[in-house]
Amino acid sequence: MKKVGLLGGGQLGKMILPHAHRLDIQITVLDSADCVCAEMTHHHIVGDFKNPEDVKKLADQDAVTIEIEHVSVEGLRKLEAQAVRVAPSSMIVELIQDKGLQKKFLKDQKIATASFEVKRLAATDTFSNDVVVKLCRGGYDGKGVWIPKEGQSVPVGFQTEVVIEPKIEIEKEISVIVARCSSGAMATYPVVEMVFNSELNLIDSTFCPANITQEQSQEATELAQKVAQKLEIVGVLAVEMFITKEGKLLVNELAPRVHNSGHFTIEACYTDQFEQHLRAVANLPLGKCDLRESGMTINIIGAAGYTGETTVSGLDKILEIPKVYVHLYGKNDCRPGRKMGHVTILGDREHCLKIKKEVEKWLVVKGTEKLV
Repeated sequence: MKKVGLLGGGQLGKMILPHAHRLDIQITVLDSADCVCAEMTHHHIVGDFKNPEDVKKLADQDAVTIEIEHVSVEGLRKLEAQAVRVAPSSMIVELIQDKGLQKKFLKDQKIATASFEVKRLAATDTFSNDVVVKLCRGGYDGKGVWIPKEGQSVPVGFQTEVVIEPKIEIEKEISVIVARCSSGAMATYPVVEMVFNSELNLIDSTFCPANITQEQSQEATELAQKVAQKLEIVGVLAVEMFITKEGKLLVNELAPRVHNSGHFTIEACYTDQFEQHLRAVANLPLGKCDLRESGMTINIIGAAGYTGETTVSGLDKILEIPKVYVHLYGKNDCRPGRKMGHVTILGDREHCLKIKKEVEKWLVVKGTEKLV
């Protein structure tokens, strides 16, 4: 397989492209003219991956994959009808785009998840303090989650179909990334522990291996593999889970693509998630997922109070530290809360936490214009 189309040209695509060059796979990215992959990809179609007619322009590819799930399902179906290998399939993308369908799938497959209700909210609906409300469609990178306070009116953006879940007492949040190829063969990465930024509802940092029991690690791995098998996915799947105060594992959300919680694999594992995804899509043998060394990844977020053209300061200080790897995504515009890059630190947990403080002290990515 020589030609692979990629819907989306963001930072995830940017991290896939070096492996395509190395494996002599020609990538055609479909995204806007200023996407971060534009200067790196073999071919670039300027278009809208949410437009089915634009997606159809990849019909000459051997396979088509995604780096973001918010793409045209209709367009993917049209490609499948023309015998293009679409991975993940249009059925999977359609299911993942709707959190209500996603939760129903988990329930139907008897995969442990939080209890839930799917409901269309009106402005007059009220809630107690013990629920979490998620948009069925459109949520991404921390957006689309509302934790209501008692008596609070429903925000305009949530006056639509939502998933309502009970607020769970969470001990830890973890992720398991599993790759599956069309033969059914799977390769699974060690369990990752995630720490979230409570204000932005984004991953602040991850550490692998997770500080959990061997039994919990085995259960999480088996849960992720079960989800991948039931979906019959081809490519990488990220399975985010909660560990409750009682030690119970619950699947929270699925992402049928390379994922923020797997960025550590670039430096810490024998085969990173980006190469693994490409291998699965291109029908190549899967690589080894074992850790070379434990490590932490920190998200670099656009600084509060600034917007506009991206500036970076403190990079020289960070690059002096051994076993610290900086990834800047090349986004021209910076705004508060936007993912602008990540840093991976190799070493044990205590060492990583120490270096994390240095990264947070020195490395600042922000816009040139101060917000009033």
